[in-house]
Amino acid sequence: MEVYKKIFVKPPKGVSINCALSYVDKDTFKMVRICTFQNLSDRPSQQYISYSTNNGMDWNAGKLLNKYKVVKDGTIRYSTMPWLDEDKGILFLFHHTIYMKNDEVLTGLYGRKIFYQYSKDGGNTFTEFSQIIESGGEFDEKHYMRDVWYGRNSASIGNIPIKLSANEILLPLYYFPLDRNGRLYNPIGAYTYTNVVFLHGFWRNKYIEWISSDPITIDPYKSTRGLSEPAVIELDNGILFTVMRGSNDKMPSLPGYKWISVSEDGGWSWSKPEPFKYDDGEKILSPASYSALIKHSSGKVYWIGNISKTNPVGNSPRYPLVIGEIDQDKMALKRSTMTIIDTKRRGESKYLQLSNFNVYEDRKTREIVVTLARLFPQNREDWTAPC
Repeated sequence: MEVYKKIFVKPPKGVSINCALSYVDKDTFKMVRICTFQNLSDRPSQQYISYSTNNGMDWNAGKLLNKYKVVKDGTIRYSTMPWLDEDKGILFLFHHTIYMKNDEVLTGLYGRKIFYQYSKDGGNTFTEFSQIIESGGEFDEKHYMRDVWYGRNSASIGNIPIKLSANEILLPLYYFPLDRNGRLYNPIGAYTYTNVVFLHGFWRNKYIEWISSDPITIDPYKSTRGLSEPAVIELDNGILFTVMRGSNDKMPSLPGYKWISVSEDGGWSWSKPEPFKYDDGEKILSPASYSALIKHSSGKVYWIGNISKTNPVGNSPRYPLVIGEIDQDKMALKRSTMTIIDTKRRGESKYLQLSNFNVYEDRKTREIVVTLARLFPQNREDWTAPC
């Protein structure tokens, strides 16, 4: 596999830019781009939306999509991702709103809500915001899904949605569980602790009905921060396969793995998590970082993420970034196909981060395109990073 790189969007000094792209309809080369500006960890400052009519070669000037808002006792920050339902040609925007008391990141664990809009005309117009609230009489704006109560805990979109062959939308989430006393569950005292869950979306006239799967949980003495950021794909045999972020935060002697689980009933129940492996059976060492699965038009499934030569410590190191094909029978990474997309270069900082990327397949070239900000190549203080 050949890899080449170019700067997509240049940032102002002290700012990182990460852009998510999607086609806007079934058949054309019109695209939408949402670029996130950030200069503080886990606190996006603003996002801009723009469009291209020629497969991303040129972009219009765009406009401000959202910007953080200072409110009484805190800040509301916003994060939006585009996603195309290719079967229907409907473009979605999924939005997070995160209330942070005094703009402190960990207070945002209590203050997240998820909304969606959609467009049937290629992004020219969108519906009004609709909060994602699980179907059922017990659910409302605060208790918006099973095991989640805004103000006590909350949930986040964890990865790219997919469309199932059963004509459902599958939205990958993670949430911050509560203990028996109604407090955030964090048995190891790690930075955070989360479980994974999937929302099934069914079209009901102009709205979508959302129903949650069973959660995926793990022994905290195997992954100290639980599971999060589930990449998911439907394999050729109809089995759903997910790769999830794990962590050894606070217990660096534990091996740092990604964790996999499968569903044979369409995503309602999931198998006990196991370490992600190469096709020869060796367990893959990987830091606590985002990863993605993409099904190429060739039918092949690829995983993109960070791997480690030695045992990682929590989130680090977040390089190299690699891509490799999934063996759909073994549900493992084919070692012989693994290609380095990018890694630490001579003279660069050990704090380099090649994570929190976005990915899509180019309709013209059939290339897999990865967009990301190369964070901290010199030091952790300078947030300047082009996309």
